[in-house]
Amino acid sequence: MLNEYKLKITISAALFMLVSFSMILIFNACKQNISDTTVPEALNGILDLRNWDFENKGPAALSGKWEFYWHSLLQPDDFAPENPPVVSGFIEVPADWNGFDVNGKKIAGDGYATYRLEILLSRTSERMAFKFLDMAVAFSVYVNGKYLTSAGTPGKTFDTTVPQFHPHVVDFKPDSDRLDVIIQISNFHHRKGGAWEPIHLGLADDIRAVRQNALYFNFFLIGSILIMGIYHLVFFVLRNKEKSALYFGMCCFLIAARSLLTGERYIIDLFPTFDWEVHTKIAYLTFYLGVPAFAGYVRSLFPKEFSRKAIYIINFVGVFFSVTALLTPAKFYTHTAPLFQIFTILAAGYGFYIINLALKHTRQGAFVLLVGFAILFLTLVNDILYSNLLVKTGYMIQFGLFVFIFSQAFFLSFRFSKAYSTIEEQRGMLKATNDSLKKEVAERKRTEAEKIKLTVQLQQIQKMEAIATLAGGIAHQFNNAISVIVGNIELLCFETPEIQNNNQIIDPIKNSANRMTQLNDQLLAYARGGKYQVEEISIGDFINSTMPLIQYNIRSTVGVLTDISHDILRIKADLTQMQLVMSAIISNASEAIDSTGCIRITGRNIDITKENSKDFGGLKPGLYVSLTIEDDGEGMDEETRKRVFEPFFSTKFMGRGLGMAAVYGIIKNHDGWISISSELGKGTTVFFYLPAI
Repeated sequence: MLNEYKLKITISAALFMLVSFSMILIFNACKQNISDTTVPEALNGILDLRNWDFENKGPAALSGKWEFYWHSLLQPDDFAPENPPVVSGFIEVPADWNGFDVNGKKIAGDGYATYRLEILLSRTSERMAFKFLDMAVAFSVYVNGKYLTSAGTPGKTFDTTVPQFHPHVVDFKPDSDRLDVIIQISNFHHRKGGAWEPIHLGLADDIRAVRQNALYFNFFLIGSILIMGIYHLVFFVLRNKEKSALYFGMCCFLIAARSLLTGERYIIDLFPTFDWEVHTKIAYLTFYLGVPAFAGYVRSLFPKEFSRKAIYIINFVGVFFSVTALLTPAKFYTHTAPLFQIFTILAAGYGFYIINLALKHTRQGAFVLLVGFAILFLTLVNDILYSNLLVKTGYMIQFGLFVFIFSQAFFLSFRFSKAYSTIEEQRGMLKATNDSLKKEVAERKRTEAEKIKLTVQLQQIQKMEAIATLAGGIAHQFNNAISVIVGNIELLCFETPEIQNNNQIIDPIKNSANRMTQLNDQLLAYARGGKYQVEEISIGDFINSTMPLIQYNIRSTVGVLTDISHDILRIKADLTQMQLVMSAIISNASEAIDSTGCIRITGRNIDITKENSKDFGGLKPGLYVSLTIEDDGEGMDEETRKRVFEPFFSTKFMGRGLGMAAVYGIIKNHDGWISISSELGKGTTVFFYLPAI
């Protein structure tokens, strides 16, 4: 298994290097849409391009020695043949003017100057264009005596200079075979001044294609880096123990931001008025904070190899330089860049040491990380050299990070692959145990569940049986007392005719006796002591005959809807007792509705089996008729629902006295079952089931 895994790593690493090499070729093709043919260089302020074929060879870099006029912002009119200005020397472009010798003195970064170049062309009728990147930190361009373009406002003092970085393309129509190019540059805001980036001249379509291709490819890189950054940050949010995802996501966002702020500086295309000072601060911060973030990522992968002291030093230095950039002007903090670049090289060297140490300890993914880090390191060195004008390649760190991200995709895929393999092995080991435990757990759950809809049911039955026994005893004693009262009243009326004719005395006594008799009948019904006259009943006829009898108990604002199945079976029951059941339930439903509402009566056949009989109070298996009465009332809480069948328990929702207790007794005496479902604010539903014929 281990040898197979190492083989996969080797093959994948080789594939990774192949893809990385291919990406480098693509990058160079997209970045350098300018001919590799050697371009003539300017000599003493003159650049001869008469033999340069712009159509076939592409744009040409205006490199070489330009005329240099220190502490002068000259206009085209200042170069009149009769009184030309005195040249301070011939300066290299691209390069900064720091340290350039003027009259025996080396000049600093602060100051202003004029650059001039005469370009000799073969006659052309096509439109041409210049491609400008940056000049520190403001410039204006004149061609053949006419103003062409500018970035910022060059001035002779700090207050009169408006700095701006604005890489762009500007086209024009040559009016002769000679181009007199004059560039005014001033710098009082940066440590370096001058024309430090290459300037290109070519056919307008070619020049725009160069920038367009560079834009597309860099946006592809930036988009890829941002996607990976978002992925890792989301991954950290979901699994915050993975600190590597947090640090790597931070690195991605910092490099993506730096890619927008340097090189072609696409951020200016999006926000043309972006403040130069803020722009420069953010660009430096992405560098100063990126090193600690990357160090944190490497340490999170290899904590045993990475020294705690080293990470403290890297974080301290990064924060110190970042605070300096935040609290000081660019004229000061731009001088800190060379120091931090040296520190970055040292930190990268330590990173190589850590990764090689991890490789020695056979840490997972160390080899792939080493390859990706090597490419990233090379692009980092390139950017440092380019920013110090020691090479003319351009910024490439975003490409280096893209390749490094690609290496991490391999690294993560191996981690997940190994994790899945481990999971598969564990799954195989646990499968047999899980299968046996599943059956045991399911059986125990079923047994426990049955022991509990049964314990509760037994408790409820025992409770209702106890109440029924009590109610039966009371009913028999109560019946004896009523018999004595009624018999003596009849005897008194027989022996004393004058009392019989006194309705004010006799009628209330008779009415009370009748009410007590009805109450006694309810008690007997609840206690299973009632005497029923059982007959076959059609549910539809029963509902139709009952509704007129109970209509007076229903308010006029409450509607009653019935939905009785056409094939519903008949039942054997006491019609009078069933009418009492419906009357009590519908009366309670009506009282529960505050204003307007509806009561719905539904009748269906139901087949109760041995398997589901516990869901219906333990009824014997067979065919039953199910009647459901649902209302739009206020409902009841759980405590009230549990007590509704107790004798003499009453609320304003459920009527008074023995109504629902009698209902419970009648249904039970008919070998049926009744239950109630209710929730406050959501109405009440009563279900009862009676054996079907």
